[in-house]
Amino acid sequence: MTLKNYHSQLTLRISKISLEENIQEMLELFCTLSNLEYLTFYKYNYEYNDFLYQYTVNNQGVTVIDEDLYSNRYPISFLIRKNGLVLGKLEISNKLQSQCAVLRKTYAKIKRDLFKLYEVEKELFGSQSMFNIHIIHDRVLKEFAEGLQSGLKGLFKVDIFLETSLSENLLIIKDKDIKNI
Repeated sequence: MTLKNYHSQLTLRISKISLEENIQEMLELFCTLSNLEYLTFYKYNYEYNDFLYQYTVNNQGVTVIDEDLYSNRYPISFLIRKNGLVLGKLEISNKLQSQCAVLRKTYAKIKRDLFKLYEVEKELFGSQSMFNIHIIHDRVLKEFAEGLQSGLKGLFKVDIFLETSLSENLLIIKDKDIKNI
């Protein structure tokens, strides 16, 4: 590892830690503003296609990392998505009492920071998807390929590339670190 690579990795790790702290604080604020008793956050893991328990926050601003006590305890849950990408899941103790602008803005900031965290982790750890799909098509079948791409994206949650020539990306496809179809 060169000094430049080390510096780049260090910068990404610092960004990751900062974003994780910011997300936790925003979730605490969201819980307090919405008068929820508890809010549990699960981060989506693309490698295993599953949600991993992160922590539970209460309306007093206390963070609890006790999966056995709070995991799958609350019936109300919703996914956090941005641009069709699943970023996480929230479980809340009771229905939201208000839909005020402050709650919507806080939720939008949580989504924004989760997406930034996804991008940082993607750059830091490599591709977050289990594999990549390359669709090779000629120009006549471009609409069919785009439809296939959108259908596969929703089904597999993977990176799908549309290409007109296989030879252009042959080195990327032959790379053994990432699975390519």
